[in-house]
Amino acid sequence: MTDHTQAQTSHPDVIVIGGGMGGATAAHRLAREGRSVVIIEKGLSEPAVDSTRHESDPQLRMQIGVWPTKMRTCIDGKTVDAWSILGCGLGGSSLHYGATLQRFEPDDFAAWPINYEELEPFYQEAESLFRVHGSPDPLSSIPTGSYQMLDPLPMNNFDRRLYNALSERGLHPYRLHMALAEDSSGQGRGSGEELYLNAKQACLDPLIATGEVEIVDQAEAVELGIDEGRVTHVAVETLDGRRVLKARYFILAAGALATPRLLMNSRSEQFPRGIGNAHDLVGRNLMFHASDFIAIWPPGREKPDGLQKAMAFRDFYEVDGTKYGEVQSMGFPTSPGDILQYLHGFFWRSPLRHIPVLRHVLRIPAFIGAKLFREAAVYSSILEDYPYPENRLVLDETAPGGISIFYEMKPELKDRVHELRALLKDRLGGLRSFRLNQNIVLNLGHPCGTCRAGTSAANSVVDGSFRLHGVDNLYLGDASVFTSSGATNPSLTVAACALRCAAAIIADEGESTRKGL
Repeated sequence: MTDHTQAQTSHPDVIVIGGGMGGATAAHRLAREGRSVVIIEKGLSEPAVDSTRHESDPQLRMQIGVWPTKMRTCIDGKTVDAWSILGCGLGGSSLHYGATLQRFEPDDFAAWPINYEELEPFYQEAESLFRVHGSPDPLSSIPTGSYQMLDPLPMNNFDRRLYNALSERGLHPYRLHMALAEDSSGQGRGSGEELYLNAKQACLDPLIATGEVEIVDQAEAVELGIDEGRVTHVAVETLDGRRVLKARYFILAAGALATPRLLMNSRSEQFPRGIGNAHDLVGRNLMFHASDFIAIWPPGREKPDGLQKAMAFRDFYEVDGTKYGEVQSMGFPTSPGDILQYLHGFFWRSPLRHIPVLRHVLRIPAFIGAKLFREAAVYSSILEDYPYPENRLVLDETAPGGISIFYEMKPELKDRVHELRALLKDRLGGLRSFRLNQNIVLNLGHPCGTCRAGTSAANSVVDGSFRLHGVDNLYLGDASVFTSSGATNPSLTVAACALRCAAAIIADEGESTRKGL
């Protein structure tokens, strides 16, 4: 592990703030192109990932690669401080994401400053880098030949029966797009979590092994310095105090919540609201996804076996001009531990959180649930969220983590959730199914849109290369730049956007060299 107190490279080509999906992918591209790269990471270089444990101690949470502090959210007027489900440490949330890497549809880019075709080469690069396995969606407008995917793993008998049952009901299932390790074999290996390939493994471990990238871990970027339209340095809090690090270029990839916080915290007489925030746009247009969790029993009595994240279908991605979402297999419940982790997420957002001892009682329903659903597959809907300026995060010194989230579920969101439920109930007719949640569930692990991309500083924070308007050498490489949330997992699009950042830096370097700058 690199000494966290300082970077050994005094003035690297690029400093990447955040070692999650976006930061890791950008660092990989830049380092392999011969650029010196330093990554600043709040968490550990080697988190001991354990997704079956729920810890309430900040130090223990850091050790297992999850965000160490609670998150303050005010949703529909109800304020709650609850443990975040975001990752922390090299690999970020990809340490826990189950390796689902799906593309947005071309129509999802209608409000972006770039079109799908401009991002497609970076989608292809990311699919190759992450060894994505799967099959194309038969309903998609994306040409089949554009994917850079490996063949999906063989389906077990359980999933084959469910695949056939969905097809018989007029749905169009396809094999979920997943990042899998080179020695993947999904048969008879439980939920298959050991097969998943995260951003640390795919992007950073090879660079660390060869010394192509430096890691400054257990370090939090707290302020950016700027002069004459260029970031000059980043101030970093480490275990040994504050340090100042300099570079030619900076990529801010701390995530859609931490990235805007850093920009807003970088205040000065010239930038009283923070860097890039002259029009009060940083932190606004926050989007999540809305989800339902549905247990589905295929015909027969065979129990699930092997890799469970097998399928998805997009029959309701858009219906008669209304965007709903994707439905995909979750890979759980497979054990009491899996269900317990799921129940903990609800517990910390319920009034019962004020009685922590009740957390241990959850083991009973987890055990019962594992018995009830051992012959079912759990699917999740991922319903697209729309951007609204009033859905935002703000600096809040009284809140854990220094920010508060304000979010209102709009009537149109609630309507689309109920309409999708009706569509699914109709098309799953004849199959035994059960919706596990009654209320609308916001996926707080999919924040995006807080520093949206656009054509001018008056309506956006970054341009089509994801460079901050008015700042020559600062790029954003995470989901904060999203102008739409799509209706699928954001991780592959984060990686593609980060690769576009890296390509823009390389091109800018070449242009500066030609001009003699």
